[in-house]
Amino acid sequence: MRRALCVAMLLLFIVPAGCSDKVEVERLQIQAKALEQQRDQAIAQRDGVKQQADVLAVANADLQTRLKAAADDVARLKAENLRYLKSGLYEIKQVPVPSKEVPASVLQGHVTAVDNEAGVAEIDLGMDDGVRQGMQFIVYGLSEQQSRATLTIKRVGPKRAAGNISLARGTMVEVGDKIVHQTSD
Repeated sequence: MRRALCVAMLLLFIVPAGCSDKVEVERLQIQAKALEQQRDQAIAQRDGVKQQADVLAVANADLQTRLKAAADDVARLKAENLRYLKSGLYEIKQVPVPSKEVPASVLQGHVTAVDNEAGVAEIDLGMDDGVRQGMQFIVYGLSEQQSRATLTIKRVGPKRAAGNISLARGTMVEVGDKIVHQTSD
């Protein structure tokens, strides 16, 4: 009973008087085992963190590769869009303007394609609607009262036209923007 009491007190790190050196050795062995268990747990935790870091590094490398591929796709699509818009200016056939005068009215349509960097846009109005080369349209955002740009028509086809845009400071023309031209007699 006295030995059990000494061991119990040793577990609480209390060394009672009269306990033998053997009990002290047992106490130190118990402490050593506890420290070894703590060390093993710390090593296991460290290894787990290293493993997670390796997995995250692989995932990061994959995401970086996918991001670069997406950026390359965006650049390719922008270049294709620019080629399309520039070629669109020359694909629209010049049709002679009819000799009849168009009565005073307001022509309204929408932007169907645009490249703000190249300064070109295409609209959904053409010669059949009374559009002529050199006409100027004011470009508005769908929910705006203030103009975003001026579009000067350079090429006119029967159903569509294209031209150069002059952007208002700090604005961009977007597909779907409204265009307005006040015609006169």
